[in-house]
Amino acid sequence: MIDQDLQDRLHATMDAITSAFDTVDSNGNRTTVQKALNNISDSLDGIATAIFPFRGGMIGADDATGGHVCSLVESVMGVSAGLVKIAEAIETLADAVADSNRNK
Repeated sequence: MIDQDLQDRLHATMDAITSAFDTVDSNGNRTTVQKALNNISDSLDGIATAIFPFRGGMIGADDATGGHVCSLVESVMGVSAGLVKIAEAIETLADAVADSNRNK
């Protein structure tokens, strides 16, 4: 016959194993670890797709300059291109100011 201490430890071990494979989601519904991992995988896939579109058929949107972007990467590249144009315009203005000061 198994003594009570060993039996309690076996029950605790079984409860730990069971709870590792049976969880409760944010809505209070019981779910399995496999379902939880699938949900995590789907969420990470959504984040990855938003950052870099590795699937065809992305809808995307038009940016302020008329370009079409489908991801965060493309929109950051568009912002970078706009900042380069601003820097070039500032440089042109600085050259014009320097020229006007030399001609005085």
